[in-house]
Amino acid sequence: VVYHLPEDVVHASVCFFSDDWGISSTTLDLHYRYELPGGMYLKPNVRLYNQSAADFYRHSLVDGVDVNTGTKAVGLTHASSDMRLADMQSTTIGLKFGMPIGEGDEAGEFSVRVAKMVQTGESSPADAIGVQRNYDMYPSLEATTFQVNYSFLF
Repeated sequence: VVYHLPEDVVHASVCFFSDDWGISSTTLDLHYRYELPGGMYLKPNVRLYNQSAADFYRHSLVDGVDVNTGTKAVGLTHASSDMRLADMQSTTIGLKFGMPIGEGDEAGEFSVRVAKMVQTGESSPADAIGVQRNYDMYPSLEATTFQVNYSFLF
C-alpha cells in the first residue's frame, strides 16, 4: 500500500511466504518519506521478519534416531543445521537522506542510507543434548549497512 499525504508518502507492505521445505515467513515493511525543503527528504524505515524452521532443520543429531520421526531407525534421510533454516526473527531499522543534484536533463539524486539489522533465534532449545545446553545454539546476528548512492537520467 502506498499512500500520498499532502506532502509525504507512506509505503507499507506485508509479504507471506511458504515453500515445500516447511518454511513459512511473514515480512512487514514500513517506509515514510518525509519531504524537506529544496526537494530533499528523509526516509525512515522499519522491517520485521519472522520465519519458521524447515521440516528437516535440526540443531543436533542423535546416533541411530531417524531425523524425521524421532524414533530408532537404521537410515538417515535429510537433515541440516544451517541456521538460515531455523526458526528466526529479524528487525531492521534504517534512515535514508536524499537530495536532488542538477536540473533538467542533468538531473540526478544523491542519497545516503544507514540501517541496522538484528537477527535472533532459539538460543536454548528444549531438546538440546548434553553440553549443548551450556551453549548459545543461535547467537544473535547484527549487521549495519551504510550506502551512498548517486542516480541520474540518461
